Amino acid sequence: MIRMRVRKHLALCLRVLLLALLLAWSASAEQIRIGEVRGNDVSAGELATVRSLIESQLMQQAGVVVVGEDARGPVSTLEAEVNLWDDSLILIMRLDRPDGPSVSRNSRAVRMGEVDVAVSDLVSEVLWAAAVVDDPADERYDAGEYGQEPPPLKRGRTTVSGHLGPAWGLGDALGTRSTLYDFGLGFGWDFRRSLIELRSDFLVGANDQDVFGFIGTLGWDYVWLDGRSVAVYSGLEGGIGYLREEVGGTRESRTGFLFGFSTGLLLVREANVNIDFRLRLRVLSERMNGEVPVIGGIGLGLRF
Repeated sequence: MIRMRVRKHLALCLRVLLLALLLAWSASAEQIRIGEVRGNDVSAGELATVRSLIESQLMQQAGVVVVGEDARGPVSTLEAEVNLWDDSLILIMRLDRPDGPSVSRNSRAVRMGEVDVAVSDLVSEVLWAAAVVDDPADERYDAGEYGQEPPPLKRGRTTVSGHLGPAWGLGDALGTRSTLYDFGLGFGWDFRRSLIELRSDFLVGANDQDVFGFIGTLGWDYVWLDGRSVAVYSGLEGGIGYLREEVGGTRESRTGFLFGFSTGLLLVREANVNIDFRLRLRVLSERMNGEVPVIGGIGLGLRF
């Protein structure tokens, strides 16, 4: 019976997560249309091959949707030019964006048999450069200060975060299935694709439920979909947890190692203050009331 209830809670959390990820994908994916692929002294068949390679490479990029002429909403256009020079080919790509600066990059001279590698590198470089120049701090890259080399690795900015939301004990370890209040603070570092954070959470029982908990963890999240407005991340955390509950005048408390999984969204990603929506699942190593405490929760907060 208990296992059935836990499965129902986990299934509900999974459905909410899948819906959130679907909405995040729709909101953050950039639509790109492949424009004209032209060339000088290059056959129509070779141009068609380059176009197919561009389309294939775009479809492999996270956060990019390849669309046709009838696409709605803001659409970026990627055009290419292939020039024959001294028995070698030079590829030039330009990405025109409706809500940002255009980006143009060119490859070194390559032979026809190496065009697939050149197209793959050039598409990735153009998309990366387009994301970089969105940040005013990296205008030097677009100005050509770094030439064709990637910009130097940026240091992570420090962040302070706070969140609150409901939490639930999945099972009977806490002696109650009522909603708990979860208050949290964090201090960390944002490396754009990686988030590292020291977190402290306080769990307090709602209404007449005498439940209290403190959780201190070190967490790492990977931002696997990094859009200009929405970012999606998933990660792990580990640390120490303390839980105390009192039922019928009998108090029981446990302290032990705690590990957890979290996934969520960062909204208004490019702003100085991000809105953080997070789903969390945490497990304490010590048993209470004959069960391993499992706590699920939803948090909404701000990241500065």
